[in-house]
Amino acid sequence: MGKEALAKMTMLDPYQLSESQLAQSMALLEKRAAMQMLPFNEIDVDKARAELDAEFLIAILGLPEDLAKPGGPLELLRRKLAAEPSIHGSKKSKVHK
Repeated sequence: MGKEALAKMTMLDPYQLSESQLAQSMALLEKRAAMQMLPFNEIDVDKARAELDAEFLIAILGLPEDLAKPGGPLELLRRKLAAEPSIHGSKKSKVHK
């Protein structure tokens, strides 16, 4: 992604969340506090993280469900993040259970 595209990227501003959205976010994180997630470099195969993202984006932010569908934009983003050298680094093994 180039600098120009990055400058135009929409970002979440947590200060713009409503009191209700903040309360829902807190409840979501408390509900999933014991959830085990894979290391971040394995974001492309981490089902727990995908569920958390989907619930936050759809139920709390009100974004379209299509974002989290299989083969959708979030899945593509996870694959790109996992392949990013600054995230993947020189990690040779993946943790899978």
